[in-house]
Order: sequence, then C-alpha cells, then structure tokens
Amino acid sequence: MIKIWRSWHSAFGEFSRHFKPGDDECWTAPEAYTDAELARIRGEGFNAVWVHAQLNQLVRTDVFPELGEHAEELRQRLGLLIERAARHGVAVYLYMQVPRGLPQEHPLWRNHPECAGLPDMYPDTAGEPVIMLPMCTSAAKTREYLRKAAAELARKLPRLAGVILITASEYPSHCYGRSGRQIPDGKQWKFIPVDCPRCLRRTPAEIIAETIALVAEGIHAESPSMRVIAWNWSWTFFEESPCLNILRRLPSGISLLVDFERGGRRPDGSTVEEYSLGYAGPSERFLQVCSEARRRGLEVLAKFQLGTTHELATAPNLPALENIRCKACRLAALDLKGFMGCWNFGNMPSANVAAFHFFLAHPDLTLEDFAADYLPGCDPAKTAEAWRMFTAALETYPFNNSWLYFGPTNFSPALPLRPGPLSAVPGGRSWLPEPVRGDNIAKAFKQCSPEEVIAAFSRLVPVWEQGVKRLREGLDGLESPRAKEELSTSPACGMLFRGALNCVRSYRLKLHWRESCLEEWRRIAADELNNLKRLLPVVEQDSRIGYHIEAHEYLFTAPLIRRKIKNLEKWLEETKDEVANEPEPDDIAVGAGGGQPCRRPMNNGRE
Repeated sequence: MIKIWRSWHSAFGEFSRHFKPGDDECWTAPEAYTDAELARIRGEGFNAVWVHAQLNQLVRTDVFPELGEHAEELRQRLGLLIERAARHGVAVYLYMQVPRGLPQEHPLWRNHPECAGLPDMYPDTAGEPVIMLPMCTSAAKTREYLRKAAAELARKLPRLAGVILITASEYPSHCYGRSGRQIPDGKQWKFIPVDCPRCLRRTPAEIIAETIALVAEGIHAESPSMRVIAWNWSWTFFEESPCLNILRRLPSGISLLVDFERGGRRPDGSTVEEYSLGYAGPSERFLQVCSEARRRGLEVLAKFQLGTTHELATAPNLPALENIRCKACRLAALDLKGFMGCWNFGNMPSANVAAFHFFLAHPDLTLEDFAADYLPGCDPAKTAEAWRMFTAALETYPFNNSWLYFGPTNFSPALPLRPGPLSAVPGGRSWLPEPVRGDNIAKAFKQCSPEEVIAAFSRLVPVWEQGVKRLREGLDGLESPRAKEELSTSPACGMLFRGALNCVRSYRLKLHWRESCLEEWRRIAADELNNLKRLLPVVEQDSRIGYHIEAHEYLFTAPLIRRKIKNLEKWLEETKDEVANEPEPDDIAVGAGGGQPCRRPMNNGRE
C-alpha cells in the first residue's frame, strides 16, 4: 500500500510576485528531510513523501523558453532528496498545480499573449494583490508545452515516484481553475461559465481531463511506471458529485486521489466540505467516485488529514481517536491502492498517526488495545473512554467553511476581548498570521449565526473537559513522553474551544453594545481570564501549542497570552464598580448562551 506523508519541518513555500528559488520547497526540502527525519517517517509506517513543486520552474522547453530559469539547480536539489529518501525506502512524489498561472508582467505574456487566459487577482505573501494570468489550455501552444514539460520532468528525474495533480481551486492555473462555478439558485445549482472566448465553448470537464491527460501522456512517454495521480479536490465547483463528466474523460493508466470526508453529512445535517476529524467517513461522494473508478479500472488512493484540521490546527493533534479508528478500519475494508495522510499541516507525530497505522493493520482491535500498546502502563479502559468522549464532543462542532477559515479557534488567545462596541478591525484568517487581529470576526458567520456557534461550543466544551478528566485518570502516574504529550494536547484543545466560545459570546454582545451589556461582558471576560491562566503553563511547557504548520509560525504565544491576561485583569478592575454582581468564571453554564444580547442582532446574526 502507498502511504504518503510529509515532514512538518518542510515549508510548502509561499506565493510571491517574483519567483525566489531559495524559498521553493524543491530547493529547501533536502534540509528538512535529513536522514534522521526520513528514518522517523519510515518508522512511523509511511513509504512516500510529497513535495510542492511548480512544473514551469522545474523544466525548460523550446515551447516557452522564458520558463524554468532555475530549473537545473532546483532539480539538482530535488535529486538529492530523491536519492536520500530511496535509501530509507521512501519514495518522492511532486504535488503540482498545472499549468500554474504567472504574474501579468511576466515575459511569457509579452512573447506569447495568445496563450494567456483571463486575469485573476491573487494576494502575495504581504497580502498585496497581484494580477495573474492563467495559461489557457485551449491554446494549442499551451497544450504542447504541458506535454513536453511533463516529458522533460520524467526524463530529468527518472527516480521520481510520480506526480499528484490538483486541477481546481488554489492558485490561478487554467481558465477554469478558479473561474466558472456552480452557484446556488434556489434549491438548484446553476453554472456560471468563464468569459474566455476559447474555453467558453468547452466544459470544465473537458479542460480538467485534457490537462491531466497531457501531463500523463508526457510522463508516460518517458517513464511508463511513473505514477500520475489526479486529485479530485473541488471538482464539485464545476459539476455535481461524483463529477462523472470528468471521471469518464480521464485517461487510463492514472490513479485517483479522492477526499475521504468531503460530501459527508454530519449529525446536525451540515455537509462536510473540508477535512474533518469530527466526521469519520467515508462520504457517499467518496464511495460514488470509487465505484466509477473501479468501473474504469483506475487505482484509487484516499486523502486524509490525520493529525489536525482547520477544526483546530494550533494543537499538534485533535485526539478524536474513535474516528481515527473508524477511518482506518473502513479504509482497510475498501482495499484501495493507498492513501495520502496530510495536507501541508496536520502532520506532527502524534497518537492520531500511530492509531491510524495500528488499526489499518489490526482493524479487529479496539481503542483499549491501542491504548495499552501506545501508552504502556495506562488504564486502557479510562484512556479509551476519554478518546471516545473527545470524539463525541466534536459531533457538535460548528462545521462550515466560513467558521473554519475565519473563526477564532486557532488564535483565540491572541484576540482582544475589551469591553465596548465592536471595532472595525477584522479577526483575520485562521490559517495564517495577521499583523493585527481585531474583535470583528463577522466573516466567520457567513454560513452560521453567532447563536448557532455559541450553542454548539456550549455543548462541546463540557464534554471535552470531562474527557480531559478521564484521560488524566487513565494516564495517572505515567511519565513517558507520549503520555506527557497527550496530557498537554487534550487540555489545550479544550481551552482553545472554550476561548473560541468566549470570543463569539463577546462578539455577539458587542454587535449592539450599550452600557447595560457590561455585566454580561464581565462574566465572559472572567471566564476567559480563568481559561487563559490555565492555558498559559501548558503553552510555556509545550512549544508545539500555538504553532500552525501551514503558516510555519505561531498564531499565539505565551507572551501574547500574558498580555491578554494583563489587559483582562485591568479592564475587570476598572469596571468592577460599574456593576452590582461579581462574575462566576468557572461554570460553563454561566452565560453559556452569551446571555440575551442587549438587542437581538438583525437577520439572526448572519452576514
């Protein structure tokens, strides 16, 4: 079975207006993938890693000689990694989006304007918008380039295991890459086509399948055994699941990478459109795609994010071990070609990763069996019970993409919680650092209301905290590093969930602030002050907490927590004479619903 992973030390690379070879992962990967790191990855059960690459930087062709200025140096660095990984029994795959768009001022467009697609705006590392031009694959020269560039890649890197192709969403690429969408139209969906006069006459299914076919044709002309893996991420932008128009156009001889959870239905009826540890899967969409792939004779690999997800990514792992067990057992039963276990985060060593491999090999065993194996000397019954409680708690998580991408779960300790009206400063993105974070988290509520989030976390937090108590009982007396990690991660998760709850309770209160709101704000602030004082020693002792691997930066730190504690203490002291009743910080039921707002937000709080 192919088991693909990546080092959490390796940087995916960031988008900048001008390509910097020294920042590209093909350049930096040899430093991250040392012999010790590769041995660790192999020892954890993986036999392959993936590295982010740009085809237009890795090769030179006579079609577009403007591309690939640093190709030789990048391939040389990549070759070092491939050779070193092979000594550890680890294959290397390149994750690529083809064809990648380029900034409008790139020389390619001056020399080949006929190959440019429609302009697209994309922010660089500083957040500044860059006008990008995708490569129009309806232009004959672009198709020739893709085929030749793929062949050159296989020729120059013959020991490369394969490529993983994403063909929707993410960076600007072909004309349909980020354009042309299905949008809601009442109870139906309608398709808004692209404006490109050439691609307008073609369907996204044709464009996507043709792009994959061109790369496969080029690679297999040089190396028939090199694997070409087509990832179905966000194909549902263009047609209804299971995207049969795309699947039935794919060439034979490729493999499919299929998202295990996307399209699933949670207990509250919401649809899963991201990675999820709170949902076991597989989704009906996954099973439909597998069925069609089998009919076509195509290999299938499953796509997971095993350690953490956007549900909570600033903890090393989200210990929903019962769902991890289910994912592994159900994958084993499907008898697929393999899996890719992470995106560019969620890949620290953890109980989640160990449990997945354990149950993949032993699908008939229980969480108690894993607890005894992974944490020798523990009370297996209590430890397993704690893991099941964490999994049950996540069933009420407010799962929707607006909350996942802009909710404060990952950074609540860094978010201000001052009394008074809502500011205009946004909270910002949940997966990247921001120069300044404010209390305005309105973007988190595009698909849910603050009331719904408050209700969800008010159910989640008490169950999670009971699970922490049970875990402490189960691991009592253990001094092993693994036990210490679990006794750090699990409480931190609960405190971050509680912190997110307090942020939303405060946000709802501040939407229509009046002086009479102050008493309720003090209850929220006192609860958060107590929460932060419990979180601070955990963060001080465990450097993993607060670190977001995709950003390769901390979204909150011990100094930021201390500053927030100091501010809360100051504001509580300054306002104590303005209200009659003192807060009760330890009880989640106090103000759990945020109290009744001073005036109910219009439109149920939706944006």
